[in-house]
Amino acid sequence: MMGGLGLTLLNRSWLGVTLTNQGYYFLLYAIKLLRGIKLCIYCFKRLQRRFQTPFQKAISINDNFRIGINAWLTPVFTNSIISALSSHFPDLEYTFITPTDVN
Repeated sequence: MMGGLGLTLLNRSWLGVTLTNQGYYFLLYAIKLLRGIKLCIYCFKRLQRRFQTPFQKAISINDNFRIGINAWLTPVFTNSIISALSSHFPDLEYTFITPTDVN
């Protein structure tokens, strides 16, 4: 994973493994991102129950849910996001966008 990011996240030695400054920042960002995903799933489920409408109709933007993510995080988190959405919303159509994709 570190090679794909071009960052050194961990220091490995005979004494153990520690986070680098970049690793610490990355860990905090990853935790924040995963909490945000869990919160979104919780909110979407509440919306679905509250309005008793299919989830896709409640969030549809041209029949596609858009997920904004920084380009450098895409290789790291895309599979986790896809897995979470697929397990909770198997029929949801979505697109990942990066800041350069937004007009």
